Amino acid sequence: MVEHLGATSLVHFSHAGQDCAALMEPAAAPRAGQDVLLSVDPSRLCLFDADSGRAV
Repeated sequence: MVEHLGATSLVHFSHAGQDCAALMEPAAAPRAGQDVLLSVDPSRLCLFDADSGRAV
């Protein structure tokens, strides 16, 4: 699912059975159902505890 938020798009996806989301520039956001290749900059990664919602 892609949520267009104006200056950014929030892209929801699953990987290895986990629900994930990524912020992207609107021009780079995929169409729904499109396969994409993602790379991650670890210094910009935010992780949250699934039960509490707190940042880890």
